[in-house]
Amino acid sequence: MTLAGVAISPPKFCLNKPDTVALEVSTTNSVAVAEFRDPTREIQVVRDGTVLFWGPAVRIEIDDDRTEVQCADPRWYLTRRFFGRADRVNLLVGGDFEDGLTGWDTPVALTPVIDPTRAVQGTQSVRLTGSAEGHDSYLPQTYTHSQQYSPEGDQLTIATHVWVPSADYQGDATHGLGLFVVHNHAAGGLPNLYGDEDPQVTITEDTPKDQWVRFEVTVDFVKAGDTVEVRLYPPWGTANYDLVTLTLRESLSFVEQDMATIISGMVGYAQGLFGGFDHGKSDLGIAVDVDPTGVTLSRTFEFADHQNIDDELMVFTRRRGGVDYTFDHPTRTLVVSHPHAGTVREDLTLTWGGNVTRFRLSVDRVQKADQAVILGPGDGPDREEGGATATPAGPTLEDVTVAPDGTEVGELDRAASERLAVVTHPEVLQVTCVGLIGNLSPGDWVPVTISALAMSEEQYRVIDIAPDPANDSLVATLNLRDPITPEEAMARFPRAVDACTDGAGGVWVVASDGGVGAYNGATFHGSLPDDAIIPNAPVVAIVPHGAGGYWLVGADTGVFAYGDAPGRYGYTAMIDTEYAQGDRAIIGAEAHDPGGDDTLQLIADDGSLYLASDTP
Repeated sequence: MTLAGVAISPPKFCLNKPDTVALEVSTTNSVAVAEFRDPTREIQVVRDGTVLFWGPAVRIEIDDDRTEVQCADPRWYLTRRFFGRADRVNLLVGGDFEDGLTGWDTPVALTPVIDPTRAVQGTQSVRLTGSAEGHDSYLPQTYTHSQQYSPEGDQLTIATHVWVPSADYQGDATHGLGLFVVHNHAAGGLPNLYGDEDPQVTITEDTPKDQWVRFEVTVDFVKAGDTVEVRLYPPWGTANYDLVTLTLRESLSFVEQDMATIISGMVGYAQGLFGGFDHGKSDLGIAVDVDPTGVTLSRTFEFADHQNIDDELMVFTRRRGGVDYTFDHPTRTLVVSHPHAGTVREDLTLTWGGNVTRFRLSVDRVQKADQAVILGPGDGPDREEGGATATPAGPTLEDVTVAPDGTEVGELDRAASERLAVVTHPEVLQVTCVGLIGNLSPGDWVPVTISALAMSEEQYRVIDIAPDPANDSLVATLNLRDPITPEEAMARFPRAVDACTDGAGGVWVVASDGGVGAYNGATFHGSLPDDAIIPNAPVVAIVPHGAGGYWLVGADTGVFAYGDAPGRYGYTAMIDTEYAQGDRAIIGAEAHDPGGDDTLQLIADDGSLYLASDTP
């Protein structure tokens, strides 16, 4: 349905968050207001037959004059979806005893009584009576595991609540049993027994009396066709049982999978399209466009933890070698860019007084810090942590955060450096530009010159744009931040061929002509263009020598040392003959640990390895 009389603000297209658009209409336009209020409807903004925006209305404000509507792209739905189901399925029948003994097997040597005077939930429980010391009387129910999800077998959790009246307790059942579980294997062999020696699920003189006590047993490696028999034992005396549950521990696991596969699987699961789980998640019609990244990871999402799916997708934007997300509206597709969206704009500078007509700089010092601490897993004095510091401009300010799930202990210092790169530059620059519609995209790195701020070609990254074709203008939001990973540095630096870290959180990047960029606190030690050197072969690698220097390596084995990196030399035969004839070329290099930090290993395109010489 086409709606008339709706005022449309320029849509805002964002990096790593949902795109948005604002609409406004007179409240007297009852047709439009009714459409906006219908939760089954979505909004499309179309110009000249092209869908510019497509997504749901996420906020509606109506007064006696105007109706204002905020819309977001379909990725917004993922912020409202979580791993797991709303309620876990009890695989036992009649575990709450609200329908009497329905679902339970024939009692063994006792007579169960439905008790309407005591219940954890609902109106009744079951009362069991043991008639003698060491009796073997119980109420059973057997569950058959029909579908197996994990190759090694699934994990089941059996839980119940029990009330033991102190006035009736005279002694124990056989082995002090209370909740007892027998796991029988379809493949044969001896059964596994649970609960006969566990003080957490036995009923003895130590069990709290005259109150509800929760018992729980976990059974591992349950395969298709296996049976699990749940037995409820009273002591010598009486016990009430209620809310007996058997639930499957479900998770979505990816073992040694490409990051692209994991992201696609997560978005598919969010729409009930991946993993074979029936968790009541409707299809949102969101496609995913992602190429293999070459980054292999293992991730497990426990459904009982109910992690937010969009939050977990954003974890991939914060890791080294991660991704960026944008949204393609005409195809309703989440576009995943690796390692980052956008390009370095060597062809464009945003200049106040030229293509920039207005600017607004916001510096949020509430978020600023000069020291960053990233806390690892655990707590107490033994908790691992990473740290990074910068030279403060004014009083020292500190930032402490918890590392994202899955961060390895060895990654904490790097994570702290990444965090520091953000909090030392809490600046957001908004510019209004003319003549740039279609020539600037979220994720682009672009130099900015604003004389009023003494800013000359400082590199900013575009984090959102709002084009306004009617005025041939767009508003772009930019943030200032040094690259925090080699991948970001390569994305920003012109003609970049390799990048590395300096071991202290800084990043170096090299271009094919030997030009070097130093970011995030790394020290610049020099470059070939600064020394007026034109290499005989393109530079292909930069290798750190601690934080004090680096080597630049050419495709012909030529080596150039800067800072405290010692001089190293390539191979004359390769320089004079093999590279020149196209027989062999160097494609990479690395510090060679067996020889210490001063040893440099060169890697050829045929797999050959060379140790650079310390003599000409």
